[in-house]
Amino acid sequence: MKKFYFIFALLGVFACSEDKDMTADYFKAQQRDSRFFGKWIFVDSNTLEELSDFTHNYIEDGELQYFYLTGEPYYSRKEYYYTKGDRLYVLNPGSGFKVSASVKEFRYEFSDSDNILVLQGYTNGELSSYKESFKRK
Repeated sequence: MKKFYFIFALLGVFACSEDKDMTADYFKAQQRDSRFFGKWIFVDSNTLEELSDFTHNYIEDGELQYFYLTGEPYYSRKEYYYTKGDRLYVLNPGSGFKVSASVKEFRYEFSDSDNILVLQGYTNGELSSYKESFKRK
């Protein structure tokens, strides 16, 4: 009976262990396209009219923060990001359990002036037709 409890406890420990590529430390250790650094706001792709009351703040160390235009935090959850090629990867570490962490993948491109950012998400490995545009704030 003791063996059963030991095996059950051991399985529980391994089930909660983290994948190294699903951690904030892993994301922060990766390279980032420096054109992301700073604040961005969601805009209409045709008129460039601002459509949001909060900004995405891409920090050089890989942290992604969200703020209301007033400067107050949009929400306290921290996310992390890195870029590779034309891909942006965003980690939501969740509550700390392995199963709650998630990574979103986007294809990205910048305008010639680097003041407009276009993100196109992936769903089940397929590139979505929906695009989001952001303007440097």
